[in-house]
Amino acid sequence: MTSRNSILGAIYFAWIAVLLPSMASGGEVHEHGVGHMNIAIEGSGLSMEIEVPAADIVGFEHEAGTDDEKAQVATAIKLLSDPLKIMVFDDEAGCLPSEAAAQFELEDEDNGEKHAVFIAEYILVCDQPEKLQAITFQYFENFSKAEELDVNLILENKQLHIELDRDNEVLDLNQ
Repeated sequence: MTSRNSILGAIYFAWIAVLLPSMASGGEVHEHGVGHMNIAIEGSGLSMEIEVPAADIVGFEHEAGTDDEKAQVATAIKLLSDPLKIMVFDDEAGCLPSEAAAQFELEDEDNGEKHAVFIAEYILVCDQPEKLQAITFQYFENFSKAEELDVNLILENKQLHIELDRDNEVLDLNQ
């Protein structure tokens, strides 16, 4: 990881530490059909994290047991590991991933049940960040059971909460 990416990562994870407790309040983290995403943009860097109930991605939320379920999880991880397959950035901005990872996790709920989620993290660097005006999400096209994506957006001068869905797939960064 370059020192620039280390700085971006540190900023991102500091913001995430602030945002995640607010996302978790009220039991909102695990609601079928609803994913949560945090995006921090500073300078030429974008840091992103998405957490989605596995039922929205593969149709089940237990540990993958059959060969078919394991294949579905592997396919989903491969797709979620490439941010350019689930989001489109303005071409002029020249945004490319410098780091990307996705995983399938079983989480313990307060009631003792386990629920599976997919978590993906990305760091992107843009050649001309001032030309990044919007992010179009192909997320809903890729995952038919996904209904909504709650986005916490942190820009250098403001913080926003935006709800995206099948009818509103574009995150306008000039709001």
